[in-house]
Amino acid sequence: MTKINRRDYLKHMGTGAGVVIAGGGLHLFAQEKQAPRGRADVVTKNESRTATGEPEDPYEWQPSWPELPADKCVRLIFDGKTGFCPRPASMTDPTVHCDVGIQSKGDSEHNHRLSIHAYQIDDCEHPKLTLDNVEYADVKLQIEKPDTTISKGVAFYQPAKNVTSREDLKNHAADWRWIVDFESNYLYLKHLEPAGPKRLKKNRNVYKTMFTVKNGLFYTLRKTASTFRAQTKNGKHVTDLGNIADVHGANIYLLPGGKVTLTVTGKAPVDLIAPAEIYFSNRCLKDPDGDPHAPENHCDAEPYNLEEKKKRNDFYLNYQAFDYGVGTAQGTKEYELFLLEKHYQTAEPEPPVVCESDRFARKKLTDEAPCAGSGYGGGGGLPPFP
Repeated sequence: MTKINRRDYLKHMGTGAGVVIAGGGLHLFAQEKQAPRGRADVVTKNESRTATGEPEDPYEWQPSWPELPADKCVRLIFDGKTGFCPRPASMTDPTVHCDVGIQSKGDSEHNHRLSIHAYQIDDCEHPKLTLDNVEYADVKLQIEKPDTTISKGVAFYQPAKNVTSREDLKNHAADWRWIVDFESNYLYLKHLEPAGPKRLKKNRNVYKTMFTVKNGLFYTLRKTASTFRAQTKNGKHVTDLGNIADVHGANIYLLPGGKVTLTVTGKAPVDLIAPAEIYFSNRCLKDPDGDPHAPENHCDAEPYNLEEKKKRNDFYLNYQAFDYGVGTAQGTKEYELFLLEKHYQTAEPEPPVVCESDRFARKKLTDEAPCAGSGYGGGGGLPPFP
């Protein structure tokens, strides 16, 4: 086998050579699907990345809020391929709402299917709503008597101060900015034309299931234990993402007598009072008509396959949702997601959910290939479907 040094790592990633990153050195080798348990698969950050001088700060979503109240609430839980984007309530009302889109447009390699479960958490044995394994659902969320102490509309939990890179979030596990934000400086904000809008053009007909959250506090429910790097194929643009939020949350706080009404076409409307949970899961399945609860039906991943992005993870599907060539500097290319440092999730911390905590404890997808949501902090909302 041919040995390469750490400084050559990015070059080989850019050319698609198969490598394993193991302990004291890097070696070219044939594809390894799963690294042996217990081995430290590491690239030292500062030794391995090219110093480009490009800004890497995460976009601070507005409005920002520094506290995460533990009061009773109706909690929304999102895992799997989902998009988030804030927008004003209307042309005349600057109150911020947040569009949520469930990505249903996949390809032959990945089939994503949506499940929605709703519970009063004092009666988890009897869900108020169960919808499984659908490509599309017409969803409406109505909030009666919201507590607007935090914000008249939505807000984003961002307690970390003086953030110049995602590394600065490390002491704040629930900070919203662990989301992969394509309009942050570590991805496309630095490429957008100075004279143009500081947001990417969103494509229609990708987020088929869409609804708007008008009140609530968004935050990270869980992030990966493994860390990741994003880079263009030619290695010209590189950024270390670190951990990635793979479960997202939104707490809807209610006044006495308040409720959240969830309406899904084909199902009777469901009224939920605090404390309650609504799960929106959009995981990848081998067989779209198979059992979504069977771990063997969930997509396989080859996190060490540097040559084929479609086998490495499903990150590339995000590029169906926006145009990264319009309004950006000439020569900007697609960022691909690579495993940087491998770790295993321990029993703690798990996301603070109640009714489906066992589902998150059972690992349906490896931590090295997260099927995670993404966002657009620059705002403007998501385009309607169709």
